[in-house]
Amino acid sequence: MMCCFRNSLTRSYTTFRNVLFMTSNALNSTLQYHRSLKFACAYLNTQASSPSGTPLKRQQDG
Repeated sequence: MMCCFRNSLTRSYTTFRNVLFMTSNALNSTLQYHRSLKFACAYLNTQASSPSGTPLKRQQDG
């Protein structure tokens, strides 16, 4: 009886640990994506003004 209970706890702990790991990975990748967008906008805001007077510089396709 005790063996089955221990296996059940181990299985529950492993499942919980995997869910936490997947959640933390998803959150980490989301934060990295938003951080890269924020840095890209900060870089664009430091560029020279265009002839139209807008403070942002257009990115060239390529």
